[in-house]
Amino acid sequence: MPTVLTHPAVPLALALGTGGRLTPPRVLAVGVVCSSLPDVDSLGFWAGVPYASLFGHRGFTHSLFFAMLVAAIGCAAAPALGAGRAWAFSFLAISTASHGLLDTCTNGGLGIALLSPFSNHRFFAPWRPIPVSPIGVHGLASSHGRSLFAAELLLVWLPCLALGLAGFVARKMRISMKKAAWVSVLTLLASSSASRAARAQSADLGVLKAPLGGSPVTAGTNLTWWIHLENAGPDNAAAVSLVDTFADGNFVSLSSPPGWSCTTPPPGAGPSGTVSCSIASLPIGHSDFYLSVHIAAETPTGCCLTNTAIWDSTTPDPDGNGGFAMSAVAVAAPVPVVPTLEYRGLIALIVLLAGIGALTVKLWRPA
Repeated sequence: MPTVLTHPAVPLALALGTGGRLTPPRVLAVGVVCSSLPDVDSLGFWAGVPYASLFGHRGFTHSLFFAMLVAAIGCAAAPALGAGRAWAFSFLAISTASHGLLDTCTNGGLGIALLSPFSNHRFFAPWRPIPVSPIGVHGLASSHGRSLFAAELLLVWLPCLALGLAGFVARKMRISMKKAAWVSVLTLLASSSASRAARAQSADLGVLKAPLGGSPVTAGTNLTWWIHLENAGPDNAAAVSLVDTFADGNFVSLSSPPGWSCTTPPPGAGPSGTVSCSIASLPIGHSDFYLSVHIAAETPTGCCLTNTAIWDSTTPDPDGNGGFAMSAVAVAAPVPVVPTLEYRGLIALIVLLAGIGALTVKLWRPA
């Protein structure tokens, strides 16, 4: 969804375009509240309501039916709000419904149940340029939050301001509604073209990791960690870095994909260490790394040897920039080495013992 600070752009633009006589301050204030009201269903995350259910986030309260219910209540209270019933209904319906419609243009989360409660199908718009905002306000003051505000300023606030100003100019100049509509459409098309050209870039990065050969690993042998870095898009990730730290092992080798630049410890360095890799631009897809370390024979058995990967990129991530992944493996005791004889030597020993036995019997047989 857009941030809670951006949804009121729609009622504010409507009020600017229609003027205080048609949209008095009390109606505008209620419209601003209604534009963010659908996100009351986010409380369901803390109440245990399933995301995809009827009353989950982006469910019933984001539907057009819910917007009509809210508008009907506003229509009944129109005299107290100082507005006509028809306009109170229309203004509050548009303000509330705009929330779900804007959410269909975001690039993350589940779709919007616009037809709830008649259908729980989740809808997305064909064009989804608006970066999804995290639930809550804890991340809005970060660099990721600032990039969200910048994108919403360009993609939501500027087009709404353009439409509001077009209505304001039409009222002041008393031009015909037909000309005003053309001004609004042309302004919106210009704003949309600029928005498409400057769409905020984003890349969803994640890491999977596991020990090849499974767990446990035998002390005194080599352990190879598989590190899988995925870029799920929708854009290339710029200036990607991957730092992997291994514990209780001596570095053996690192196999990295083409295009990556990596710094490693010298072979044999340990018993722990760090490898660092970077790439200027990571396309959509995956990169697989294979890190081999030697587990000393005297390593205590049990759990656990750990491996931690940390990654980052200068391209905004819908889930928040940067992250880490950790994996662990148990250690088993070395297989004991039992001395064995080479099969030819074993045959010779058997023949020798048989000969000695036969000679002994012959010497001790009574005459």
